[in-house]
Amino acid sequence: GDLAPWNAPDGQINAADVMIAQQIVLGMRSAGGVQLTHGDIFPVGSPDGAITLQDLILLMQQVLP
Repeated sequence: GDLAPWNAPDGQINAADVMIAQQIVLGMRSAGGVQLTHGDIFPVGSPDGAITLQDLILLMQQVLP
């Protein structure tokens, strides 16, 4: 889930990561290798090779109370 800053994940999962995941899901950005490595978290334990709405939801659950 650590996507921010773009191409330089900082080791923290926060609202900036949610924003980038949202932009990828909406097609505003294209995920590269760094983003797929860090942001493709669904299904848990078996990533599917894309950052999708399910990944975004899991990330939001980690960040938002």
